[in-house]
Amino acid sequence: MSRIFPHIKNLVNTQVQFRTVLGTTIIPHNGPIAEQVIESATGDQPDESLPSYASAILTLRTGFGGKSNRGRIYFGGIGENDTSDSRLNPDTFDALQNIGNQLLAHFGPAGGYPFLRYVIWSRKIGAGEGSGPPDDPSGIRYVTQTIARSVLGTQRHRMVGKGS
Repeated sequence: MSRIFPHIKNLVNTQVQFRTVLGTTIIPHNGPIAEQVIESATGDQPDESLPSYASAILTLRTGFGGKSNRGRIYFGGIGENDTSDSRLNPDTFDALQNIGNQLLAHFGPAGGYPFLRYVIWSRKIGAGEGSGPPDDPSGIRYVTQTIARSVLGTQRHRMVGKGS
C-alpha cells in the first residue's frame, strides 16, 4: 500500500473513495490473502470525475504472444480537466505510466520486493477451462512491461443499463 497507492491517489480525483487494498496468493492455491481496510481516502485531483465507465488503461505485457498472456488495468475516476477529446492530457498520461513503472520496480521479475511478484494467470493455459488456480506455475506469466494508453477506455459492465 505504501509503494503503489500514493501514485494511484495522484491519478484519480476526489470523487473516488477507496475502501480496501486486497492482495491474493495464486500459488499455493488457497494461500494467504492480505487485506488492508482504508477508513477514509479519496483521490487527489480536485475536479469533477468522468462517468465511472470511462477509464484510463494500463496495458500489461508478459513477453509471450496471445490473449492469455496479456492484461489490462482500468482506472476509473479520471477528472474531466485531465482529458480532452477522450485522451489523457500529458501530465495525467505520465501519472498513469508512473503507476506501471512503480508496479514493475517493486513487483516485476527483478523488482525490489522479493516476496511478491506481479503476474498474469491464465486459467486456459494453467489448469484448463472451468478449473481453479493450479498448484504449479504453468499458467503464470510475469508482467515484464506496462504501457499507458492515451485514449480512454470503457468498462462496459459499468455502463448505464448493464447488469442488474
